Amino acid sequence: MQSHPVHRSVVLGMLLLITAAALAGSEQVAGKPLQLEDVVRLHVAGTAAQELIETIRASDVEFELSPEMLEELRRTGLPEPVLEAMIGRQREMAATEPECTRRLQVLLNPGVTKAKQRRIRVDDEVDPLLALDWELGNAPDQRRFVDVAIFLACRSSTHVPDGWRGASPMGVDPRPIARHRILAFAPGAHWSKTGFLRRFGIVPTLGTRYTNRGEQVVGGASLGGVGKGRGALVLEIPPVIEAELECGVEHDLSLGIALQVKDGYYVWRVSELDGVVVDDAPRTLEARITGGSRLDALDVEFNDLEAKKAGGRKRRIRPD
Repeated sequence: MQSHPVHRSVVLGMLLLITAAALAGSEQVAGKPLQLEDVVRLHVAGTAAQELIETIRASDVEFELSPEMLEELRRTGLPEPVLEAMIGRQREMAATEPECTRRLQVLLNPGVTKAKQRRIRVDDEVDPLLALDWELGNAPDQRRFVDVAIFLACRSSTHVPDGWRGASPMGVDPRPIARHRILAFAPGAHWSKTGFLRRFGIVPTLGTRYTNRGEQVVGGASLGGVGKGRGALVLEIPPVIEAELECGVEHDLSLGIALQVKDGYYVWRVSELDGVVVDDAPRTLEARITGGSRLDALDVEFNDLEAKKAGGRKRRIRPD
């Protein structure tokens, strides 16, 4: 799976901010992992390459080292051995085995038994305004939803692997997406033709078109009426999704719904829960997915059962 290229203007803007902070002489906070701006600051201040390398190797680090960012760092004059040290140290930290792991369970719609409240239903044709907003192509296969997925991810920077886009099922998402490590991914929506045709026992395949009399159209547009060929993707919401988390450290988690168009996943709804820690026992969270029969009403609420009475630490995010 290929990484989605970051727009050069975005990368350059990030570097301008980093360089401005470096020239301002901001100091690294004691005890905090070494950041990208810390390395740039030391380089701009005239620190020798070998000294920079030794500092990197002796520090905990949090670097964003996408291929595009590395290329821009080269343009700022960072020596290649320094970049290699940054890449190597990041990999060392990612490969460090945790002392222990514990199971995290997320209960999805606990206590809900009605079938229609335990599924997500999405019309398979992307709304024209949404297709325009997402800059989809004009070909029919570029304007169709082909799958729906529920995902659980960790956004904590030290837990995100190098090449995270390629390691994520959503890595080719053409829209901006938070850096993450996928903990659980539950796709597998089935396509359904509801109403008119189903009553007659006809189960058309994805993309098949029918007239309003139920007659199949080959290579032509459908006519108006109840049988015009539109279908729906239906994802059955599992009762629980699980993951293994490192013990004793905080995890910034995201639970959300992603919609696949061709090869790319678009995050439609996401709820964030920060500072989740598992210790000596498995941990249980809950999430409620509502409005599952209407895309515009679809929502996710992610809760920590232990912190719920204290107000919780959740954030719900809607699309732009």
